[in-house]
Amino acid sequence: MTTEEEDSKKQVTMKEEEVKEEKEEDKTDPTNTKRQKRPLAKSLSYQSPLVGEISLGRSWERRWQTLCMFSCSLAFIMPSVAVTWFWVLVALGNAWFDRNNPISLGIATAMAVYLGFSFVVDTSPTTGSRTPYLRQLRWWWNHSCDYLPLLLVKTAELPTNDNQSYVLGYHPHGIISVGCFGAFATDGARTMDLTGSSTDENDNDTKDDNPDNSEALRRGFSSLFPGLDRRVITLPQNFTTPFMREYFLHMGALTSDKQTFRNVLVKPNTALIVVVGGAAESLETHEGCMELVLERRRGFVREAIMANASLVPVIGFGENDLYHMLDTHGRSWISNLQTAVKTYVGFAMPIFAGRSMLLKDFGMMPQRKPVVVVVGAPIPPPSKTQKFDPQIDRKTDQPLNEHGKILQDHHAKYIAALEDLHETYKNAKWNNPGRSRRSSLKIVK
Repeated sequence: MTTEEEDSKKQVTMKEEEVKEEKEEDKTDPTNTKRQKRPLAKSLSYQSPLVGEISLGRSWERRWQTLCMFSCSLAFIMPSVAVTWFWVLVALGNAWFDRNNPISLGIATAMAVYLGFSFVVDTSPTTGSRTPYLRQLRWWWNHSCDYLPLLLVKTAELPTNDNQSYVLGYHPHGIISVGCFGAFATDGARTMDLTGSSTDENDNDTKDDNPDNSEALRRGFSSLFPGLDRRVITLPQNFTTPFMREYFLHMGALTSDKQTFRNVLVKPNTALIVVVGGAAESLETHEGCMELVLERRRGFVREAIMANASLVPVIGFGENDLYHMLDTHGRSWISNLQTAVKTYVGFAMPIFAGRSMLLKDFGMMPQRKPVVVVVGAPIPPPSKTQKFDPQIDRKTDQPLNEHGKILQDHHAKYIAALEDLHETYKNAKWNNPGRSRRSSLKIVK
């Protein structure tokens, strides 16, 4: 066979694979974004024997979606942290070695003032005083959420007329909780209201409906739960990088310090979203599975009771499918290293592979797979007549006082509600990632 014939055969094979992939995405897309008309664009791709397929996308819409998702993925955040600290150190170093240069000295002075304000004076990571105005970039976040695509489902009301506050527990953690960010930090997710309370004449979905008309529906958490000021809880390390901390703060993110709960939940009509499993759960990420670290995670329950806030279980079906995870169980030295990093640094070091802007089989961006975020019903806090001070023995996990028993009982009630939420909606017709699971929800730690 000649070289030209081989090239021609390769192009035909690649075109067949593209058509096959497009059909598969049509089947797994719960929001039917593929039914929309898109601007036509030439498909440019190449199959490399080393890094797999290199593609520029098959439409301008998909290219925009990829670019928008890039801005909230590890592929953007990790290099940005390194580059930011590099230039901060360069600015300070120039002023140190060239003290007679007024420009270098001025830049270094401004940098020092900003760093002092950020790390000494500014309390917004625990008070939520910054306005999340970056959420107003609706066009950008719409494309970012449609990249997966992402569907946010309301199953019960979260009333605001009684000045109630809420703590939403998001499960599972996945690698970086992409579904949580899209559903709660932005207003770009397509929505489905199963309560029948929406006044939108186009919103006629039921539990077993497929949201064919989702383009006509309103987007985002704010459209489903108007009046709630919600903030996403994240690692304190995300607020230690200059300028990048401003990105997180103006997306409505707050630090996971307990003082955050006590500052924010006292305000009426507020909601905090907590990814409960944390770094430990990211190491339990497996495609098609949902293994949770929840057995002794009671801190968010304690803070909810103290603030008289209702607990709300939330499940992100498909969150664990966004990256290919290397199973390190049985590889003792790797597992020990990951545990040490999690203990001393505060975040885990899972070994995973996603995709990138051009490479479909390698990178730190999530794969194009649907995520369905289902918000459950609120669980009212138990009544208390005095300051809540639970005490539990860490070794035996036995309550040491009456408040400790109340905490354990309320935590057990939350787990039961979470499991019921999973059982109720895991096989819904619109829940493709739930129906394609390999195993059901399991609490492993």
